[in-house]
Amino acid sequence: MINKNIHYLVLLIVYLVINVLFISKYTMRITDNPLIIIFICSLYILSVIFVLFKVNKNTIKISSHHFWITFIFITTILIVLQYSVDPLSLKVDRWSAIHNWWNNLICLVYPYSAHTHLDGYGSPFPVWQLIHFPFYLMNNVGLSIFFFTGLFLYYLAQWKNYTISFIALVLLLLSPSFVYEVIVRSDLISNFLLVLAIIIFLIIHELNLNRNTLLLSLLFGLLLSTRLSAIIPFIIYYFNEYIHLKLKKQIIVFSSILVIFLITFIWLFIWDSDLFFFEYNPFVLQTRQGNTIDFVLFIPLGIFVSLSWKNNPLLFLYNTGLYLLVFVCITFIHNMIIQNDFDALFSSKYDISYFNMGLPFIITALSIIKYK
Repeated sequence: MINKNIHYLVLLIVYLVINVLFISKYTMRITDNPLIIIFICSLYILSVIFVLFKVNKNTIKISSHHFWITFIFITTILIVLQYSVDPLSLKVDRWSAIHNWWNNLICLVYPYSAHTHLDGYGSPFPVWQLIHFPFYLMNNVGLSIFFFTGLFLYYLAQWKNYTISFIALVLLLLSPSFVYEVIVRSDLISNFLLVLAIIIFLIIHELNLNRNTLLLSLLFGLLLSTRLSAIIPFIIYYFNEYIHLKLKKQIIVFSSILVIFLITFIWLFIWDSDLFFFEYNPFVLQTRQGNTIDFVLFIPLGIFVSLSWKNNPLLFLYNTGLYLLVFVCITFIHNMIIQNDFDALFSSKYDISYFNMGLPFIITALSIIKYK
């Protein structure tokens, strides 16, 4: 049983905290006056609360026609905003990690040896790179965020209604962290918008591990080959069902996911086994900020949130959004302790866009509770 008022308040606070972090970090690059920063953050919080207060379930009802006109209009504005910034001037290289990967591959050069425009290396796994090929052909992999946002909002409308999708769209637009990802052509939140879109699809069609074993195993193996963290929401969603499967089927599911995942990398190993294990390979880059000891907390907490949502999709969204937030917080705090540097959160040492992993789940839960 969900106490919707308490859950709504918690989600709203988390939503505001994530975005206030972004506002604070990037306002600090303009001014170091704390009063100005506090004023801007306060103005933002009041603006969000005012908009949500105005979005009343008794006065707002959005048709599919009006929704898509609004979505296209807003997307056009954001695309213009994105193109107004020279990507080579950005201090974020997620876009070039994908773009330059494809540049290398097309020139028959080992793709993971590609340097980003900031002289780093790319960490996205092969399936995520493959998904971005159409956007690479458009010479802007940053356009993927609009596709995945539209996909997410479409399935949310199919599951609930277009009014809830509209509220989710408003919350995305009110999120500086989302707009930031649009401007810098980042693919991080896109990955989790895709994950949530797929989960909503699975909810709508009631796919389960017992009846759809091989299909879901194939899907999870492919999604694991986007980012390692992309599999976390699926573990939370299917863990309770998985532990109640017969042992034989548990082995089939686990081994199938692992085999599919490894298949997506075989061609890279065959191409050049030395470069496959080089110092900056994608496995190293995706795990270097983590600490193995943290799994002492991650695993029991993950089991708890997986078992406690009890077939209530709203509680699943709530649990997953908060778990992803805690996952990042624990990692950051542990690294701060190791480095004895507690003032570094707003520096370039820590990429606070990782907090965006849970944002789609938080926004979706907020939208549903707000309308019901």
